Amino acid sequence: LEVIQGVDVCLGVLEAPAGIVQEDLKLFSEVVTAGKPFCLAVNKWDLMKRPADPKPVASAIARRAPFLGYAPVVLTSAKTGLGTLKLLDQVAQVLSQANRKMTRKEADEMLERIRRDPRAPAGIRNAHLFRLIQVGSAPPTFHLLGRVKQGFRASDLAYLQGFLHRELKLVGTPVRVHLLAGAGKR
Repeated sequence: LEVIQGVDVCLGVLEAPAGIVQEDLKLFSEVVTAGKPFCLAVNKWDLMKRPADPKPVASAIARRAPFLGYAPVVLTSAKTGLGTLKLLDQVAQVLSQANRKMTRKEADEMLERIRRDPRAPAGIRNAHLFRLIQVGSAPPTFHLLGRVKQGFRASDLAYLQGFLHRELKLVGTPVRVHLLAGAGKR
């Protein structure tokens, strides 16, 4: 757990024949809690009698561990070398995206897209949101300033995190959003 805190990016390794086991779930949830950029290698793929398509594997992992939905999955074989270069490229991409910084103009444009999103939950549609500020990276962390008529629910913040994750096209890094808001009318 101390190592997780001190690294820039985490790489989880699963054995393809075994799949994701309980110990993996515990360790990977610590990575997510720490907000670390994360890649997942499914090793020993050479022992599987399936084509090398990571999409069904990623879907199966997401069903068992939905909190890993942001992590890219790379099929590998240490024995044959399958996927090792792709894995290194993916780790580099994840680290780069985790350190991405938005300009003030980009943040203002992003806030406008949040305001106009018809799928936004009622708590967000009914709030007066006036500033989105990126305050950190690795993971990208934002403060959202505004006035709310009623408190934001956890699902409202989850929507904002998902929205930013999609709009910024982030892979392998979580997004954190902190609401800094007053109550009532302005």
